[in-house]
Amino acid sequence: LSVAAMGLKSSTRYYVCAIASNLGGAAFGDVREFTTRPAPPSVKTLASALQPDGSILLTGTVNPQGLTTTAAFKYSTTRSESCATMPNASRAPVLGNTLPPGFTEVPQQETLKGLSPGEYFFCMFATSEAGEGNGQVQSFLVEGPMMAQGCSCATGFVGGGASVVMALVLMRGLR
Repeated sequence: LSVAAMGLKSSTRYYVCAIASNLGGAAFGDVREFTTRPAPPSVKTLASALQPDGSILLTGTVNPQGLTTTAAFKYSTTRSESCATMPNASRAPVLGNTLPPGFTEVPQQETLKGLSPGEYFFCMFATSEAGEGNGQVQSFLVEGPMMAQGCSCATGFVGGGASVVMALVLMRGLR
């Protein structure tokens, strides 16, 4: 006899025994224990934000689900509907951040600098011995140098010969 148990919590010890009864009475089997497999990390990709220095701040959270977990962001100029299959993706940080075992959401952030103009797609992902968890893909747009009002060029000069280039960055989520 086998019965599927539904709705069990991951990484949890359970006890079970068989019980049979009829008009003649009841019989109880031996108590057995089992532990459910751990779940992959739970991941959320949060908003990106333009920083005062022109860099892009990526944010997200990871719940390690009780296991040591490595978390990072993927980003690419190639559109992807899925973090798991994002093509031509770079990682930030390259080796990922190691998170200790736990069951609470741990905030993560990473700063991207020196991006070329274009649309970027990004997501947070995390891996543990239980597998990989992926956040939702979002996007932001880095526009190239823009024209200042009343200026005929994108680059201007400030006292001392320092040059200034203005750029516009727009953030948005995929819909």
